[in-house]
Amino acid sequence: MVGIAQLIVVVVLGVTHIAPLGSAAHQTLIEAFTSWPRIGGIVYLALSVGLLLSMMAYFWSDLWDMGVGLARAAKGKRDPGARLAIQLFIATVPVAAVVFALPFVEFSFPAYTPTVIGWSAVIGGFFLFMLDRMSMTIKRLEHASYIDMIVVALAQVVAYLVPGVSRSAITMTFARALGYERVDAARFSLLLGMPALAGACVLQIMALVKTGGLTWQPWLLGVGGAAFCAGLVTLGLMMAWLKRHSFAPLAIYRLLAGAVILVIVWQTPV
Repeated sequence: MVGIAQLIVVVVLGVTHIAPLGSAAHQTLIEAFTSWPRIGGIVYLALSVGLLLSMMAYFWSDLWDMGVGLARAAKGKRDPGARLAIQLFIATVPVAAVVFALPFVEFSFPAYTPTVIGWSAVIGGFFLFMLDRMSMTIKRLEHASYIDMIVVALAQVVAYLVPGVSRSAITMTFARALGYERVDAARFSLLLGMPALAGACVLQIMALVKTGGLTWQPWLLGVGGAAFCAGLVTLGLMMAWLKRHSFAPLAIYRLLAGAVILVIVWQTPV
């Protein structure tokens, strides 16, 4: 049975899908310090939909520009919004291809263990910290090339295949390595993350329909609404911070979370 306290914590930590903090690392810490059952099923779907809607609401201007741009492109007119929409579509293809191809190939995911997740968090935090400090800040998202989109898209594939590699963290890291300004690196990552999260919601719905778990309950609206509000607050705070400061606090937090997980693993008797 999922309690109110657990729901509140999970909603708050759900924003780690948006900020480059790592949802798997936080789930591992929750399991280490509590006896709460893992949240899944229809509750997790409500959380995911709420977060997706918060991202769409925050970036409504970009989505509007892409929609208008595609309409103009259909009339034979060149438009930067259409170009960005096409680039994001191309960047989404590798992840979609991997998701649909894996059931038909022999592939073994790395073990979903606290050790793997801890090291993923530490290594990811280190690279985000270093590349954020070392990289140039010369590009806006409007300058994105198709090559840049493909590079960041391949980073998404890594996040899907290796447990603990946060999708938002690795895509923001790669965007910074390619020279994008910090706000635009986050914007790049989050716009690219919307199709990925939407696809995940579709897969969750299909799985729930198959198992008969897609049953509506009024309180799920509160879960989704709370996730929506938490997502908007997180986006506003993170983007405001990145306008003036670096990714350093987020990277250090990720390093510390991974280090705590590894300490717990090493102190736990085999």
